[in-house]
Amino acid sequence: MTLELLHPAGRVSRVLVLGERCPAALMPPRATPAETGVELVLIAPSIAELTRQGWLAQAADRAAGALAEDGVVYAMMPRGARDAARRRLRAAGLVFEPNMVQFPGRDAPRYLVPLDAEVFRHALTRLVGARPRARRALVGLRRLPFGESLLAAALPAVAVIARHPGAPPLAAWVPERRPELRVVLATSWRGTRGPIVLHCYAGERAERWAVAKVGPASAREADLLERLGASAGTAGARVPSLLASGSAGDQPVLLETPVGGRPAAELLTRAPDRFAEVTGAVAGWLERWNAATARPTELSLDRLERDLIEPLAELEASLPEAAAYRAWLAERCHALAGAEVPLVAVHADLTMWNVLLDAGVTPGVIDWAEAEEAGLPLTDFFYAVVDAAAACDGYRSRPDALRACFEPGGTRTEAVGSARARLASSLALTPELIELSFHACWLRHARNEARSPSTADRPFLEIVRRLARRTTEAA
Repeated sequence: MTLELLHPAGRVSRVLVLGERCPAALMPPRATPAETGVELVLIAPSIAELTRQGWLAQAADRAAGALAEDGVVYAMMPRGARDAARRRLRAAGLVFEPNMVQFPGRDAPRYLVPLDAEVFRHALTRLVGARPRARRALVGLRRLPFGESLLAAALPAVAVIARHPGAPPLAAWVPERRPELRVVLATSWRGTRGPIVLHCYAGERAERWAVAKVGPASAREADLLERLGASAGTAGARVPSLLASGSAGDQPVLLETPVGGRPAAELLTRAPDRFAEVTGAVAGWLERWNAATARPTELSLDRLERDLIEPLAELEASLPEAAAYRAWLAERCHALAGAEVPLVAVHADLTMWNVLLDAGVTPGVIDWAEAEEAGLPLTDFFYAVVDAAAACDGYRSRPDALRACFEPGGTRTEAVGSARARLASSLALTPELIELSFHACWLRHARNEARSPSTADRPFLEIVRRLARRTTEAA
């Protein structure tokens, strides 16, 4: 979660760090240490530093003296030191923005949420994943008299933000910026491979009017929204509309309309009995969208190898049966090459976290960065239903979710099988194409998983290992 997007220009090249406990995740990646003309000062003292007489006063004076006219001070203080930090920074001539809460914690926050009453309420009820009881308690506490002070005192990860009087507004780089803009910053679940997302609020009621995405893939997503958004919406999904494109520093920016609702993943975790309802709504939308975008295409061997053999090549070192699996896939690719098949528009990341549900029956579908205009059919369906089954079980095991949906005797095969049959029938898909699409789906997600910086868990690799084992055993 880089903090440079709070800066009016969206880019920080000079930074000053004061204190021993600054999380690396908050550091601007390309900034260099400096003592003057600093665009971002990070104050993060250890307990030992705070107990050292005069440390806080010296840090506040040093921050104010080093800060550029448009710079930002971001001070991460323990609960008992926040009031003292504000007094010292005020005495140094600085003024304050609303305090910022880091969720879930100090070292690697996923969200930065200002303690503005309405923004905090919306973020906690619509954006930040939390237990319902904890969410209600935090929102209720913020609504009390002096609720901001109570929360700032109670929460473990709250930052004080200070600036020079008259400095340009925070995040002034946001395209079509509104007066009194307040933002919630969020990192992508993809980590450094994904964008930084800003939920933009404005007005007295702090209504969310836009979502800004900053990162290398934002320009591609803007283009895909323009090309695919209309057909997806006509088919029955609520999708973002492109508002503007721009840049933050040297990073592309996409500005889009917000889509209301809460992630289907949260609903299914709380109410697994709604699996058939949710997946039925998603499958119905996919059936209509597939029909609207289907393109009869002669399937080339190059295309099949791109979707199946190339992802496998990146995974072979982790697959004991890689050689036999490659031969099995190659044989089926050659058999299908030259056939005319319907390629369809695909979202390519239809996790239930990207499906938003509101009081109506129309699903919202967000995060279009991985979409394609012409992909193998059913790949969105395969991924969506397995992700939904995993959500019902608290995401304990995606391989188990796949077995529940697609293997004989699985607890969800009846509901999944009828939806798959409708989709396959509507496009007149052959069993051979369905089989290769199934493998292409999991190879794609396993490759994306392998490219992720996290190495803690590899559920999609485990799925591919099972597929490889099953094909070699059958042979």
